[in-house]
Amino acid sequence: LPMLEQAVAADPNFEQARFSLGACYLLKGNAAAAIPHLEEAVRLAPGNVTYQHYLVWGYLKAGEYRKALEVQTRLLGGK
Repeated sequence: LPMLEQAVAADPNFEQARFSLGACYLLKGNAAAAIPHLEEAVRLAPGNVTYQHYLVWGYLKAGEYRKALEVQTRLLGGK
């Protein structure tokens, strides 16, 4: 985590570092810390489906079901 945090601090627009940091937080059970990084990764690389799936997972873990549904609906081709 410290190395990923340094990478994000050095370049906040490096979407791979953002995603990796968010995914690590999520895997450690800290959805609240993961979500902002996953949201930013999705914003920086909107076509990356993997980032979006992790964001859905983060929202679900945080109990943000409406947000999870919105992202999942977009993934499935809805509006």
